[in-house]
Amino acid sequence: VGLASFRCPSATSCAPPLLHGVVTKLVEGEHTAALQYKTGDGTAYFLGNGTTGVDVWRLSVQALHADEIVAATWSSSVSGSAVDWAAVPGSPMSVSRELSGGESDSDGAGSLLVRANLPAVRTSTVDTSVQFRIVVNGQPVGVANIGGCPANVCPTVSFHGVAKNLTQGPVPEVAVSVQYRAPAGGTVYFGQPAPGSSSAPRQLTTVASAVKELR
Repeated sequence: VGLASFRCPSATSCAPPLLHGVVTKLVEGEHTAALQYKTGDGTAYFLGNGTTGVDVWRLSVQALHADEIVAATWSSSVSGSAVDWAAVPGSPMSVSRELSGGESDSDGAGSLLVRANLPAVRTSTVDTSVQFRIVVNGQPVGVANIGGCPANVCPTVSFHGVAKNLTQGPVPEVAVSVQYRAPAGGTVYFGQPAPGSSSAPRQLTTVASAVKELR
């Protein structure tokens, strides 16, 4: 339900992976969540290998009612070369949702947590900088940047943003989308993994929370 990849510029220094997954329509009862891994080559060390500091790994699960979460996925293979901010090509990564009184404070202001996951991103040339952002009602709330992709294959992009003080009307509607740009030019490919790599859909997940629950 979730996929991430990353590269290690040196044998003892890896960027920490960040990923999420969403499962819907689960029946009531006990369920199991697990984190799995595989390597393209070599040995992976967890919690340090004797030369680096030791951090704590975390696996968190949040159970939500059906009306608290709105999520969507995209599996199409598309490409684009936007220099300025633009929607992800093809069917844009965007969702619309309503906020009910359960997600607002006494002043009628709502809040929203948005998670975006984009596996299988590639570029036409190596070391191409690609930027991403989450936009809620026209305002950016979360950003991510791929500084450069060796061999044209980029680590999975996984990031989030929080939109607060969302004004609610009689029928409150919130527009959420993911945008990208390659400021230096070049083509960006979505949904086209490198040969031999696994593919997973792009994910956009929104979770409505009460203002008093967000700190």
